[in-house]
Amino acid sequence: MKSSAIRAFYFDIDFDIDQERRLSLLLDSSANYLVCGSFFARVFQDTDFEEGIHIAEKYDKNIAQGEQKIIDVSSANEAMYIAVKYALKSKQLDQKIRNALEEIYYKDTQPENEEQLKRLADDSRSLAKDNRQIGSHPWQFNDDETKLLKKYYEANLLLVECMNTDCVINPKVRKEILDTLILPIDDKSALSSE
Repeated sequence: MKSSAIRAFYFDIDFDIDQERRLSLLLDSSANYLVCGSFFARVFQDTDFEEGIHIAEKYDKNIAQGEQKIIDVSSANEAMYIAVKYALKSKQLDQKIRNALEEIYYKDTQPENEEQLKRLADDSRSLAKDNRQIGSHPWQFNDDETKLLKKYYEANLLLVECMNTDCVINPKVRKEILDTLILPIDDKSALSSE
């Protein structure tokens, strides 16, 4: 999995900017495994994030032909839908979580439109977050800082969307841009290049 997709995913998780994980999925479709892994780690008993990712990968290897694979879906909401279905079939849910998840799932068993799919995914994510915080951070941002983080994320998203069009860009420059997305700026190297 591309490191820039992983950084974008963690940026989304930490700052809760884009629950649909658009940037990480644009960078690498296997980021869907991160979406499912995070969900499994929060709702399954005795499961950590890495194990949750392995559960998602194993699901794709073992599903029947013709079934939708996690890696092939085009949005985090679709990945969440598959994760919820899988979780409800597993024996790793505690009864309280199972009951809440069933209530969410059976409200929109077969989401007929994007709005229903988003509601199912958002409700499932909220349930998982409330169940277990992973990667909780001690910092609190004020409104201005939160707006700047959101602008930074949106600028990176726009850049990747533009690079995914028919634009002509030197492959070396493209690779360098993608390799440095969502990285902190090293003040020393920035000063030495002036």
